[in-house]
Amino acid sequence: MSNYSFIPSQWANLAQAPQEAEQHVHNAPLYAAMLCRKSLEEWVRWMYEHDADLVLPYDTSLSSLMHEQGFKNIVAPIQFNQINLIRKLGNTAVHTTAKIKPQEALYALQLLHCRYIVRKK
Repeated sequence: MSNYSFIPSQWANLAQAPQEAEQHVHNAPLYAAMLCRKSLEEWVRWMYEHDADLVLPYDTSLSSLMHEQGFKNIVAPIQFNQINLIRKLGNTAVHTTAKIKPQEALYALQLLHCRYIVRKK
C-alpha cells in the first residue's frame, strides 16, 4: 500500500511519480529523488492551471514558477523552503555526478508527502 493512496482518483496521474519514488527510494535513490522533483513540478504546474491568482510567467521552469511572487504569496515560507529542497535534490540527481543517499531520497519523499502545497489562509 502506498503512502499516496489518499490522493483522490481525479488526481491519480499526480500520484504516479511519488508512488514510483516510494518503490525505488532504497534501491535506486537517485531515481527516487528525480521522481520527487517530477512530482513537485507536476503539482506546481497543476496549481498554476487551477488557481486564478497565479499567472504563468514567461519562464516556465520549476524554479521560476516557484520564485514568482504570486506563488510565494500563497505558500508559507517554511513550506517553500521544504519544496525548494525537493527541487534542489532532484536537480542534483539529474545534473551532477553526486551520489544520492537513500536517506536523502526518503527525506525528499517525506517532505513531498507531508508538505503538500496548500494555499495560505
